[in-house]
Amino acid sequence: GQGNVNLDDILSQIFSGGFRNFSDGTNFGGFNSRSGFDFFEGGFNTRQNLDINAQITIPFTTAILGGLHNVNVQNQSYDIKIPAGVKNGETIRLRGKGSTMGGQSGDLLLKVSVAPHPEYIQEGDNLTKRIEIPLKTALFGGKIEIETLRKTITLKVPKNTKNSQRFRVKELGAFNRKSKTYGDLYLEANVILPDCDSLPKELQESLEKYL
Repeated sequence: GQGNVNLDDILSQIFSGGFRNFSDGTNFGGFNSRSGFDFFEGGFNTRQNLDINAQITIPFTTAILGGLHNVNVQNQSYDIKIPAGVKNGETIRLRGKGSTMGGQSGDLLLKVSVAPHPEYIQEGDNLTKRIEIPLKTALFGGKIEIETLRKTITLKVPKNTKNSQRFRVKELGAFNRKSKTYGDLYLEANVILPDCDSLPKELQESLEKYL
């Protein structure tokens, strides 16, 4: 209201030049992840976070061996490829599957939770499985077939195997994606004792006397 006043000059003094170059589309300043704004030299421009975060639970076997797993996020269904060796707490990124705005798309970030398995315990890259061994095999030795996650193996059981004795099978554990190596599988013996009442009377008496 005072005549020849340049609005750009006033705004430049107030905002240190923050609005001078808005008309030419110049983008300067950095994104502040906490506030969700692009800060300029005195001015600001809102910027939407287009990423979507979700949590998924995958089967133990899929985490060890890898494979396809279907997930539903915000009424969208995806068949995602799970790499072998995924562990609890890791995040899988699906690029371009997040929210869309102004011709831009964010990513879908899936935090992985691995479901427990009734037969296996995982410690790092190693797996442990408890196996049943008949008393006769534990006492006198023998061979038993064991189903593992990858294949069926034949375990040679030595004489006088003790309860909870462990047998190591190399490279049948989890895959380590960083080192490109496999952990080991440990088989823990659970010696099965027969029902004493099912044994012949003479054998019961002999065992009781000897033991």
